[in-house]
Amino acid sequence: EDDLQTIQSPTLCNASCGPPVISASGSASPVSSERLACEERGHLPSISSYRWKVVVFHSFLSFVICNVDRINLSVAILPMASEFSWSQTKKGIVQASFFCGYISTGILGGRVADRIGGRRVLAFGVAAWSLMTFLTPIAAHFSFPGLLLVRVMLGIGEGVAMPAMNALVKSWVPTTFISRSLAFIYSGMH
Repeated sequence: EDDLQTIQSPTLCNASCGPPVISASGSASPVSSERLACEERGHLPSISSYRWKVVVFHSFLSFVICNVDRINLSVAILPMASEFSWSQTKKGIVQASFFCGYISTGILGGRVADRIGGRRVLAFGVAAWSLMTFLTPIAAHFSFPGLLLVRVMLGIGEGVAMPAMNALVKSWVPTTFISRSLAFIYSGMH
């Protein structure tokens, strides 16, 4: 009965629990005895509500930016096609090149996020897709293959976003708030 009560109304421990620190070799740091005792009692780790809410909000913002960057060329493709005299085929290749990079990194991004942490992988993704978004018009003016390469790299940067965010949520959000957090974060995609 005590276990059922703990599950229904979880409490936060005063122990300084947080997600385990992952070393460069991929091994987790030793877990403190306070955290083990906290988890044995069925309590949530003491991740301050401010910290995990910031993680959730930043993940939401990164998804909003990801979605905007994903669709901005869909809007810009018409004037670009006129300026560079692209055929329907070339427009399609430019659009498809993004997805070649995007689909190639979903599983790999998840494996890397589990190994080194979602925060680092998401930071890489945001930096990569932001830089590639900046370079897109520059590449379009220089060469068509250069534009395709930039679009593939943009897809690679965005492809790691979802697995990295899931790793972040797994590590930072208390269990009872995961579904609400995921709903809020994924709303940034639409």
